Amino acid sequence: MRDRMPRLEGAREYYVAPDGKPDASGTREAPLDLVTVFTRPGVVQPGDIVWVCGGRYVATGEERILSCRLSGTPGRPVIVRARPGERATLEARITIEASHLWLWGLEITGPLKYGVEIRRGDDIKLINLVIHDLMIPGQQHIYGIAGWDVGNDHEYYGNLLYRCGTTGADHGTYSQNTAAHTVKKVCDNFVFENGGYGLHIWGERPALSRLHVEGNICFCTRNGANILTGGSKPISHLILRNNCTYQARGTGRYPAYGVNVGYTAQGNHNLLIEGNYFTGGRCAMRVGGILSDVTVRRNTFWSPEEVVEATWAPQATRENVCWDLNTYIANGKYSLAAWRQQTGFDENSRLAEGREGRPAGLYVFRRVNHYEPERVHLAVYNWDGLPAVHLDVSDLAPPGTRYRIVNVLDYYGRPVAEGTVTGKDIALPMQGHDYEPEFGAYILFREGGNTNK
Repeated sequence: MRDRMPRLEGAREYYVAPDGKPDASGTREAPLDLVTVFTRPGVVQPGDIVWVCGGRYVATGEERILSCRLSGTPGRPVIVRARPGERATLEARITIEASHLWLWGLEITGPLKYGVEIRRGDDIKLINLVIHDLMIPGQQHIYGIAGWDVGNDHEYYGNLLYRCGTTGADHGTYSQNTAAHTVKKVCDNFVFENGGYGLHIWGERPALSRLHVEGNICFCTRNGANILTGGSKPISHLILRNNCTYQARGTGRYPAYGVNVGYTAQGNHNLLIEGNYFTGGRCAMRVGGILSDVTVRRNTFWSPEEVVEATWAPQATRENVCWDLNTYIANGKYSLAAWRQQTGFDENSRLAEGREGRPAGLYVFRRVNHYEPERVHLAVYNWDGLPAVHLDVSDLAPPGTRYRIVNVLDYYGRPVAEGTVTGKDIALPMQGHDYEPEFGAYILFREGGNTNK
């Protein structure tokens, strides 16, 4: 199965290794060192691929900053990627001051303030990175990805962002974007167990705009919402689609909101919130300061207390607001009839029965990784607490396909299940990791067969 990494005519491939040399040729047999590749002009050209061999790369200096100034050109990005099947671990804070640059498949960890910081540049893609366990004793404002409002065509895709910091000011991502730039995409990431918020898309002065947040699996944040989009200025042109959240009690301070759209700003508009599965928090989702042009449809919500909350801006026109076709899972307290009377919303929505105030049954959230289609992202809600569940993969992997499934809490550990697809459902054990059996997040790796779906 081919991934979606561009291979361009005339492009060269270079190799770097922990014991690489600045004056080496960059072949597999004579690799370069990473600092030389990142900083020396003229070594890597637009369209080239840099393969980072397995091993540990430790940056020097008090802040362990490793500046990356590799720039491609439109249509010919420079790609820096871990060699497939190898674990390339960077104990380095990557700062990007470049354009047309893709970072792919690297592990970033250690006593770092940021995993990756984007300071300037266009066409920056962070793909399938594993950024985790960023801890500096006594420090706050630690972020897995620090992505400011500094350029066009930025995308964070398929990354694992977890255990970044320990305080409420530490987040999986801290991102901004305004109308001055093209849409910023934050898609198909696993974001969990961070000190503060999971996805923290917030701005104090800029009015946030042009944000596409889709396919993310966000769970068990420690001190804030799993997803925050908003700030002190209005947010507009937000797509929040097909994401899922989960929050277990006992994982830090139980958040007031599982998802918070708008924060304190008044006048939020042009928002599309669609197809999400939001659970947890005292309120599963809040949309605050609504002005106009808001669509909330085909979502599923559950929390143990107030399921959803909506507030209007003082200047609200209430034009073009569609809040309907949603599913609310009964918690023994929530009244859909009262909500309809209060808001005028949800004429065609429904209240689904649960069990003893909680959801029941099995829900499986699936996303095929765009850049590496052999990876399928899974979030499994096993509300009945069964020791194992059965997954139907008939549309993902034909008989004869080899597979393995890893729990993202132990991404580099042993698979929780592996074998060959036979045409029957795959048995997935849900015991042995935190949050199981009620919830688990996994990656299904598949090999062989026609699996590009």
